[in-house]
Amino acid sequence: MKNIIILIFAVISILLWVSDFLFEDKLTADKQIDEPLPVITKDISATQFNVEGLADILGINFARIKDKQQDALPDVFDISISLISIHTSGGFAKARLRITGENNKETVVDAVKGDKFHSLELKSIMSTGVELINNEKEYLLKMYKPQVINITRTENVEEVSNEK
Repeated sequence: MKNIIILIFAVISILLWVSDFLFEDKLTADKQIDEPLPVITKDISATQFNVEGLADILGINFARIKDKQQDALPDVFDISISLISIHTSGGFAKARLRITGENNKETVVDAVKGDKFHSLELKSIMSTGVELINNEKEYLLKMYKPQVINITRTENVEEVSNEK
């Protein structure tokens, strides 16, 4: 007898639960669907926000973040670029380059045609090498033959020259 009563209560609760989805109230049908509010950000500038004042209100020590990379790079520096491998991934040819900077910091970059790094653009990928371009100067980089490239930075513009 207990089992039958429990079964009846379970069936009634399931029917009530399903009826909420099948039969909508007029109140829920009249409600407007929530849509995201479009925010236009072209008229917003950083000067509109007083971040220092907000930090004071919240009791937080405020300091502007400086670009460490810009401070770290001198005006004239040499980089060594070597081609490690050429492979295809997702139907695109990719070149893996090893870039060694001033303080022997190595960076490995997977680049496709059109990618830019240190003012150099990857123009084309061939079976035995890659072609880099900067201001109409072309540099051919062969497999496992590193090249030292001299970069001169003047007012956020980098000039590239090749040293052999």
